[in-house]
Amino acid sequence: MGWSLPPAARGVWVKIPAVESIEDIVETAGLDGVFIGPFDLALSSGLAADSAAFGDLATRVEKAVTGRIALGGVAADVAAAEDLAVRGYSFAMVGADTSLLAAATGALMERGAA
Repeated sequence: MGWSLPPAARGVWVKIPAVESIEDIVETAGLDGVFIGPFDLALSSGLAADSAAFGDLATRVEKAVTGRIALGGVAADVAAAEDLAVRGYSFAMVGADTSLLAAATGALMERGAA
């Protein structure tokens, strides 16, 4: 089974040049959305994900994308996902396999079932 989308519509950009070119990227024909992966972006930028400078990068992407194409991001929990929605995000990855597994394991240990 092959891809049904053209290459521009299924690419992944996680480097700082993508942030620097976000205004042009959102104009790509066939592109449906942009997902901000905070951990990838933090690594490629060399910034801590909780720093003001990192927040400025995310804000630049948010401003360029919101209202034009779908914007997605990562949320640690439902409250964080709701915050993303308020900021114009269309979708969110809530939790991750490792954090969900750790939370479930912790809950089992608290109950004495581990």
